[in-house]
Amino acid sequence: KLSRSSTEGPVAKLLALAKELREAGRPEVACVALRDGLKEWSESPELWADLGFALRECGDLPGAVEALQAATSLDPTNVTALEALAALCARLHRLYEVFDARLALLKLSPDSTAAFAAVALTVPSGRTFGPWIDYLGERARDSQAPWFVFRYLTRALVRDEGFEDAVLPAQRWVQLRPDDPEGWENLALAAAQTKRRAAALDALERAKELQSEDVTESMPHATPAQRQAAQAEVRAARHKVYAEVYSLLGMNSEAVQELKAAILAKPRDYAQHVDLGLAHARGGNADSALEEFQLAYDLCAQGEFASQFPDILANTRASILVRWSQGLQLLGKAQPAIETVSRIPSVAPDWAAETHREIAFIHFASGRFAPAIEAFEEAFRLNPELVWPDAHYKFAIALLKTGNREKALKEYGVLGAIANRQDLEGTGTPRQARAYLSELAALLYK
Repeated sequence: KLSRSSTEGPVAKLLALAKELREAGRPEVACVALRDGLKEWSESPELWADLGFALRECGDLPGAVEALQAATSLDPTNVTALEALAALCARLHRLYEVFDARLALLKLSPDSTAAFAAVALTVPSGRTFGPWIDYLGERARDSQAPWFVFRYLTRALVRDEGFEDAVLPAQRWVQLRPDDPEGWENLALAAAQTKRRAAALDALERAKELQSEDVTESMPHATPAQRQAAQAEVRAARHKVYAEVYSLLGMNSEAVQELKAAILAKPRDYAQHVDLGLAHARGGNADSALEEFQLAYDLCAQGEFASQFPDILANTRASILVRWSQGLQLLGKAQPAIETVSRIPSVAPDWAAETHREIAFIHFASGRFAPAIEAFEEAFRLNPELVWPDAHYKFAIALLKTGNREKALKEYGVLGAIANRQDLEGTGTPRQARAYLSELAALLYK
């Protein structure tokens, strides 16, 4: 028996039946009824949406996603379906599809700060940066655009390494929110990356004047211990930004002091010790650099997280060894750098290709082009699917240095293919490949 009157159309009656079946704890029967209905009314977004909800209740999450995607493609304004789609894709770790659903929701509520934040939290990497930056750029052209449009645009451009493009929205951000230290920090970063020294230092000074660790507003119900931990997080992040700005401006001693302050706030954060190790290496302080690298390596293996996730620990240790070797190179210690990188396969066997790539980089930096070529070839043989614009560029240069122009031309073609990879747009990789292409073209065709 249907709860809706018999005067309603057949689709409405079917929707009512499906609802009653689901409420009665029989979603699998509802799925059968809805699928039968879709054979005749395949263009009904309501039927597709209800099928998605019923499949979700049956535990068929991929099927539910497929049905909800059909519903939202037929009716892009169905907020309930979009919200369910975003939640399901998040559970399935399908981040690109989460992004698409949340961006669609934002377009339906363009002034919602919550919708903006939801999209921003979803942006992991890859193709998502392109549509996100395009959307924000379009919104920013409106003279009445709210301040948070410029906030998210600046942050997206900085993450995408579009520092030159980030300067103007960062300036607009601080113009609209002059008391926001985050805006000044991002302006300082963008200015430092684009060699605007005076502007970077001015923005950094303003950020320091406005700095605050008060998390009461954002965590009104937190315990004192939770607030203290959050304040330490804020303090450490702030000093890391300051350190990065100083490092970009060549002010290494100031960067070291800021990194020490960050470590004081979060002493067990291994990544901060790596950064401090590199800063010491840039300053020629070998003993302190090596001490920080070793401390970072030891710290990352401590705690329950490391023991519960051995694969993550292996990747973390491998990345630390790469940074460690880079520090040794800064100190002019090429052979110890190679020995450090050569430890990677013992802790992360899956990093064999990366190990040879790093060895090639070290040889290349030292002007030893023949062993660099050998190491590059082994890296590409071990994993031909990996996309490394810097490796292909340096491989081509090494080939030119040893008189192999024909093979260097092939690497030029590889870089060109990477530069045009649509699936990588937004990661910074095509941008990097295009920069290397122009440099390599100047050498090949001079």
